[in-house]
Amino acid sequence: MDEAISLENITKSFGNNLILEDLNLKIVYGEVLCVSGRNGSGKSTLIRILSRLINPDSGNFFFNGKPIHDSKEFRKNIGVLLDSNMLYQDMTILENLNFSSSLYGIKNPQKNINYVSELLGISNYLKSRVKELSRGFKKRTELAKILLHQPRIILLDEPEINLDKATIETLKDIIVQERKKGASIVLCTHSEQFNEPIGQKFAYIKDRKLILSKNP
Repeated sequence: MDEAISLENITKSFGNNLILEDLNLKIVYGEVLCVSGRNGSGKSTLIRILSRLINPDSGNFFFNGKPIHDSKEFRKNIGVLLDSNMLYQDMTILENLNFSSSLYGIKNPQKNINYVSELLGISNYLKSRVKELSRGFKKRTELAKILLHQPRIILLDEPEINLDKATIETLKDIIVQERKKGASIVLCTHSEQFNEPIGQKFAYIKDRKLILSKNP
């Protein structure tokens, strides 16, 4: 399988707090990597580095086997779900999805919007303002937003938070479906629900290092 992202000797600190040190990771297309670790271990920092939202202090970052020179072009290929709400609260779900579609240059977004809305069970709530939604429906809307442009790389930071069991099962099905379509998926989680069968590779962060494991 082709390599999607490669990190070499990545180190990241915040002030005097060393979070990640000499971290190495290769991610290929058509694969799911589940990353676990304690709170504060660096999982969210890893997702932000992978999504180019923050830069490492040192180390090398490769996309499709080449160094990144255009982060904007790279971001067109990724969908990232963070642990913070990334929606416009005074806009409706539909307005949020239309706005995201325009950012990704989707010229005729209705088909994409219909697909992700049906997939995540928000079709009947498209005219609802985000600030009026439950936390679970906000998370569903965020998931719909990151899948709109059919990203080749999907990065998920603790996606199970605020989701009920039924939606978690839906999300697991989506992850498997996207993997079969060739997407590369990195999932940082505390939940054992995202282990077998969706996770093909497992890793955990300990003492600022990423350690690959054969088992969850």
